This record gives sequence, C-alpha cells and structure tokens, in this order.
Amino acid sequence: MPARRRCRSQAEAWRARFGDSEGFYDPLRRHTALGYRSPVVYEPETRPDR
Repeated sequence: MPARRRCRSQAEAWRARFGDSEGFYDPLRRHTALGYRSPVVYEPETRPDR
C-alpha cells in the first residue's frame, strides 16, 4: 500500500488497510499460548456446546 492514498469512502479505506490481512493469517499455525494447538483445533475444543 502506498504511503498516502485517497479513498472515496470509509469502507474503501478499511479494505485498503485491513482487507489483505486475511492473506497473512495462518489458522493452522500452532501457538504456544494455545498449548501448541492451532486456532482451528483450539476453538472447537473451548466453544461451549450449543
């Protein structure tokens, strides 16, 4: 993203700032804080039954 960019709307500004962050997030990466489990494995284990 360029240092300065004019956006036409607030939504466009949000997408320019946060839209590509999904490409960097790895839901399968294991985390020490989760007991060396990935978020994909950890979340269903801790979610209350519905």
